Amino acid sequence: MKSKLLTTLFLSSAIFAQPLLAKDNKQVDHRGVYVGGGYGLISASGDDDFDDDDDAYNVFIGTQFNQMISLEAGYLDFGKFGNDTFNTKLDGYTLGLKLGLPVTERVTLFVKGGNYWWDADLSGFDNTLSLDGNELFYGAGASFAISKNWQLNLDYTRYDFEFEDDEIGIFSNVDKFNGEVDYASLSVQYTF
Repeated sequence: MKSKLLTTLFLSSAIFAQPLLAKDNKQVDHRGVYVGGGYGLISASGDDDFDDDDDAYNVFIGTQFNQMISLEAGYLDFGKFGNDTFNTKLDGYTLGLKLGLPVTERVTLFVKGGNYWWDADLSGFDNTLSLDGNELFYGAGASFAISKNWQLNLDYTRYDFEFEDDEIGIFSNVDKFNGEVDYASLSVQYTF
């Protein structure tokens, strides 16, 4: 159901943006400070049967030096996901670099990477364990300039997590909790 919702959002955004992108407007602003927020779906998987699909949201602020280089910081909340035995609540902060390849004046393909500083609450067996750490992330996407200041972003990002046995105590008897969280999102951005 949620993947259908995200697919519908992507397609309707592309249909909505296409007439706006077709206009030849040289007033698109590719430099400056920007803010934005997004919503998307996550797919979390682990070593065993720890997997789930859920939704997440993010907010971000950055500076775009030109159409090709941006530096961005943000907050990302993966919410709560897991299986019948265990679940995890995960959120944190990001800092990363986006490198773009302009396709047109209004469309840019990009790759991004950086660091994610996270806090997690693992729950199971009537126990809760709080952990924190940091992991690298990487992803790719496309941005569509709708007007001089407004932009629509579609992206797919992967976060790899590794929890050591001595960190997770009793939880290590069941699952290593090493896994990947994939985040596909749609976001809106405003450049000042």
